[in-house]
Amino acid sequence: MRLDVDDLIFRSLRQEASDLEERQLRRWRAASAENEAQYQRIAGLLALPVDAVGPPPGGLAPPPPLAAIIAEGDARRAAARRRMDWHRWRRFALPSAAAAALVAAAWGIGRLTGLGSRKGFAAAEFVTSHLQTVTATLTDGSLVRLGPDGRLRFDEAGPRREAWLQGMGFFAVAKNPSRPFVIHTTAGDTRIVGTRFELRARDNELRLVVVEGRVALRAGGSEIMVSAGEVSHVDHGLPPSVVKVDDIYGLLDWPSGLLVFQSTPLRQVASEFERHYRARIAITDSALAAQDVTAWFSDQTFIEALTTVCRVVRAHCVVKDSLATIAPRP
Repeated sequence: MRLDVDDLIFRSLRQEASDLEERQLRRWRAASAENEAQYQRIAGLLALPVDAVGPPPGGLAPPPPLAAIIAEGDARRAAARRRMDWHRWRRFALPSAAAAALVAAAWGIGRLTGLGSRKGFAAAEFVTSHLQTVTATLTDGSLVRLGPDGRLRFDEAGPRREAWLQGMGFFAVAKNPSRPFVIHTTAGDTRIVGTRFELRARDNELRLVVVEGRVALRAGGSEIMVSAGEVSHVDHGLPPSVVKVDDIYGLLDWPSGLLVFQSTPLRQVASEFERHYRARIAITDSALAAQDVTAWFSDQTFIEALTTVCRVVRAHCVVKDSLATIAPRP
């Protein structure tokens, strides 16, 4: 029996392995201390529960240092990018080179925007099956996460940035006051300048959850403004309703741990990190706290995500005694 061990461990931790593969993996883990240590390292990188099979012969090897864990995570994500099967996504009206530059997968990778050159295209369309999600950087710099059974078409050739959505998407819209971002659905339309929100549209129903900023929603012959911390529903042609909620994040339909930021101040990023990771973060400088961050993360550990953010804002970060401190570099 020959196992592609790393791939099998990843799929097992994500509950994608078959019963036979799970039995093979358990036998492999029990065979040696080195095997079990390798499994534990990968489980730690993914921050997922470990289904222990009992101590292997000879006990466990000592845990690797934090720097080694971070380095191994970076190496695995780089390898995952190279192995990515771009044919899982159907792309329409895009040259092949353009598609590769535009589409980014969310499999455990935090994709930063605004770094390096970006190719521009007038229109793009994404379609997902019932098991797929797509995270993309649109040509205007906006970030979009399209959920399963979804379809999104984006066009910025005219005076407005326009998209047509069927299904569920999380949007982090790049600010451009002179060119609003309009999303059309069968139930109603939204108009945005720059904000973060989730939109779900099926048939004649629509739900809008605003995380940051304000969104104009037009449906049923009426237009309303939906602000951060509010949710709006549209049902079969009726005018939209607005409700203020205490925990807006509890309404988001992204169980994988998606975090998306678009020109978001570092202080807000830190606040959402504290909620998401149940961590404590202190920023020692007000100018640093006001710096903008554009990035997205999926299924990453607190240390991995914090390290990436600190590189983006060029800050010095220290984690000690359950407190993370972000300070200007000396």
